[in-house]
Amino acid sequence: MKYNELFELNKNFRPAYIINEEDISYWKLFIPNNPFNEILDCTLKSLTSSLTQEKKSIWVQGTFGTGKSHAGAVIKHLLWDDYENLRDYENVLKIELKEKLKNYRQNNRVFPIVLKGISGITNNKNLILVIEKAVKEALTKNGITVNVKSDFERWIEHVEKNDFLNWDKIISDNQILKMHVNNKDELLLKLKNNDIDILNNLENIISQQNIHFSTSNISNWLSDIADDLKNKGIASSLMIFWDEFTSILELNNAKTILNEIQNIAELLSPQGKVFLYIICHKMVEQAVPLEDVKRIQGRFYPHDYSMTTLTTYHIMSTYIKKKDIKLFESQLHEHINSNPQLLKLISDLANDNCENRMRDIKNLFPIHPYTGYIATYISRYIGSAQRSIFNFLHDSNKGFLKFINENPDTNNNIFLTADWMFDYFFEEFEKDGSEKINYILNHYLNVKNELENNENGYINVFKTIMLLNILHQEVYFGEDIKQLTPTTTNLKRIYLGTNLENQIDDILNFIDSKNFVSKTPDDRFVIHTIGLPNAPEDEEIKKEIEKKYENIVKILDYNPKAIEEFKSFFTTNILRESEINFYSASTNL
Repeated sequence: MKYNELFELNKNFRPAYIINEEDISYWKLFIPNNPFNEILDCTLKSLTSSLTQEKKSIWVQGTFGTGKSHAGAVIKHLLWDDYENLRDYENVLKIELKEKLKNYRQNNRVFPIVLKGISGITNNKNLILVIEKAVKEALTKNGITVNVKSDFERWIEHVEKNDFLNWDKIISDNQILKMHVNNKDELLLKLKNNDIDILNNLENIISQQNIHFSTSNISNWLSDIADDLKNKGIASSLMIFWDEFTSILELNNAKTILNEIQNIAELLSPQGKVFLYIICHKMVEQAVPLEDVKRIQGRFYPHDYSMTTLTTYHIMSTYIKKKDIKLFESQLHEHINSNPQLLKLISDLANDNCENRMRDIKNLFPIHPYTGYIATYISRYIGSAQRSIFNFLHDSNKGFLKFINENPDTNNNIFLTADWMFDYFFEEFEKDGSEKINYILNHYLNVKNELENNENGYINVFKTIMLLNILHQEVYFGEDIKQLTPTTTNLKRIYLGTNLENQIDDILNFIDSKNFVSKTPDDRFVIHTIGLPNAPEDEEIKKEIEKKYENIVKILDYNPKAIEEFKSFFTTNILRESEINFYSASTNL
């Protein structure tokens, strides 16, 4: 029997959530987690606070496949949908969040506008048109009319009513415009369809005659829309959900476009009129030059949306659907529950012996428990739109589908092991571009042929050693990475219960004796990359950063959220009014 007779992927789940092409109720499949709870709580605080300095937009960062787009869609629905349609979902929320949401929604709704990626934006003028178009399309979709004209509507009015301009002649005299329309009627049809290219061409042509019909201030226009909706009792605020915002940050003129977007957050969020909900693969600190970081942090609440270990286990185990529960339980008993060492491993990986977590780890079968653990870190730090943990599950060339189609094989491969992850994400590692990871990959390529000539299993273990070395480069400082360290003990546990279990010592001795990776005195198989020289410009940058953050006060200034968390920690049990300040040890008081 092959595993594809026992397992299939849950058809209700998808590798990526497309926020601007939603199914009606698919958003309700989202499983709330700690990062989501924090973002929802922060969003409600921003919407409800009476303090203008607390009314900010939201900036959510997370690697591909973490569920941040799905989380954003859930918040969008919670703030806008008819509340009766939320009754079946509100019960999955934490009690305090459920009450906060319920209290807010009694008299409030937030009208959502959705944007994704570049959306044709090349400059600030395009930005204005793209936002206007998105707003108008959202209003039309919801059957709402407003008394505020967009640029498209202003141009339609001028084309229809201004007889001093011969529009047919303007079209015939302009080669670019003539490529798209033949006469005034076709021009009006394009404008009524919100064609941004046509409007841009038209604006450029007419502006040469010193005639201007377009708006010059998108913040004022959005403010007028928000006022109109509020006066009609339709919505208390607007919220622009902008997914895949990273592509905007990668434009050559990103800074000027970002400045315009910041202006919206700066002018309108404190008034409670318009909020931005940015969904990005970069935190503010990574996205903009250092000198702009503080400015943006003053306008946005930054949130890191990473997949928690518990969430990754739960979602992956839900993804893998069992066709025959009795047969699955029989396999689970044979390969996991009857193996005390594997049960001990699962208990250790579950950390707090949590029954739910242990059940989810078991339900990952035929994915090895340790592979599931490694997957939680890959989901946080590695991946792209093309390659994420959930793309891995759907992949039939190098991923989970290939494994269940081919296994168990003649070698009795029972578990999907970590080397499969190395193969699948190899291209992502190459794209990383960092010198240390390239060094590890080049080392692998230099020796892999010799290992492939050995008995089955040598190359698998070597790939896993490479994977753990790469994760050591990617995982943030401060995380508990003891179980990601390529030690003999960990490598044995990674292949526990597999057909390689009894060969690990021999394989590791071979790898060590051949100096493919030399074992250190503390039993680690580490690729040493720290000796690589740094470029002179890197040293200059390093000195500049060290000077900028030479003491704790400067470091805290870099992250206002941390300051508030520290202050809260110190004042939690103080009953009287108090003021907390931070000083460097080098300060003369």
